[in-house]
Amino acid sequence: AAREVDQILSERHEKEETLDTSHSIEGLADSFVSQALQYADEMVGGFGHQNKFPSAPQLWALLEINGRNNHEAIDSFLKLTLDKMADGGLNDQVGGGFYRYTVDPQWETPHFEKMLYTNTMLAILYLKAGEQFQNPRYKTIGLRTIRFMLDSMAGPEGAFIASLSAVDDKNVEGGFYLWKRDELKKLLTLEELGFIDAVWDMQREPELEAGLLPWVVLSREQQKERFTLTDAELDNRLNGIRVKLKKAREANRIIPRDDKRLAGWNGLALAALAEGLKHDNRLKQQGEALVQFIRKRLWQGDSLHKAVDDNGRSLGEGSLQDYAYVAYGLAQWGEVAKNQPTSTLAKQVVDQAWKRFHTDKGWRESEHGLLPRPLFRRHIRDSSLISPESLLLRASKKFSADKNLQQRVDAQLAKRTANMNEDSFYYATLISTAADTE
Repeated sequence: AAREVDQILSERHEKEETLDTSHSIEGLADSFVSQALQYADEMVGGFGHQNKFPSAPQLWALLEINGRNNHEAIDSFLKLTLDKMADGGLNDQVGGGFYRYTVDPQWETPHFEKMLYTNTMLAILYLKAGEQFQNPRYKTIGLRTIRFMLDSMAGPEGAFIASLSAVDDKNVEGGFYLWKRDELKKLLTLEELGFIDAVWDMQREPELEAGLLPWVVLSREQQKERFTLTDAELDNRLNGIRVKLKKAREANRIIPRDDKRLAGWNGLALAALAEGLKHDNRLKQQGEALVQFIRKRLWQGDSLHKAVDDNGRSLGEGSLQDYAYVAYGLAQWGEVAKNQPTSTLAKQVVDQAWKRFHTDKGWRESEHGLLPRPLFRRHIRDSSLISPESLLLRASKKFSADKNLQQRVDAQLAKRTANMNEDSFYYATLISTAADTE
């Protein structure tokens, strides 16, 4: 049975991987935009009409394409999606950070797991959107997401843990994040309670037995007008309420943690810190600590550990994803922090990634596969995470002085495959990488 399945997979894979040498990847930009807008939910943003995932890779790519050549439909869709994700149940209004997805199409009720990779990608997305749209609120959300990572997902030695559980220590879904009315009355003043009733809709019937999840129902301008507050006064009031609620839940509730420190996801975290450093120089210390963790704990001179546990033990050899994400994070940090030793380390990881995972047949995602006939991919699509090929190519582009490396990048971006023509939506960041002529 295994041999038969292997044969079917190989034949299907070979068909999908047929090269289209007459067209480059860059030419797929219009097709991608068309598919993305076709899948877009015009009412509440995001893609599809069932449960809602952030789809960060596609939003990244749309933002980049829009930044190069403004497109009115993309512009309005991105703003709608960014606002709905930030205001709805996907975003923890109390402690910051984004949940993994919502179980409904309205961005209201989340699956309460918080993943490191979700928050790294969305932090970068909001910070870049803040710059592109000249919107300080998006920048604030991006920085607040990084602050959540530092407060709630920081592990030993400057690295970040993998995730926070969806259930609390009593096995209650969302128990760490939901609020009962009696509890709120004890923690907040009448004025504060009235404020969150209006702003977060905290008098509605609970959707979940464990209590209510705050989500924003008044825009910032509506909040200021209704309560006659300046921007500074509104921020002070919100921050005061958040501090009280955050302190209470951390004192009385327990959230299980997955303490693995994964190389790839920490590479993304370093990229997020690099993006944040452009706006907040206080992040420099955390970024440098993470660089040292990668250098001392994960990098072995010419190879990368996939992860380490609490005792510093290796949890296996790195995959293409690990090498690509770490290379990208190091390259971004080296550039933004003007840290040449970090850029040098990034180049070493880039070189090893190409050496270990790229062949004339394409990419392999691990060095030692389990299938009788290893699958090689000409191009790697986005999933809930950004394509490792895309980020490795972006990291490689930063070392254009290496002509051999630049030729390999150009060769990859010059050829597309048959399945890319049909499913350009799932190759979003690779298409945007190819369209970047800077």
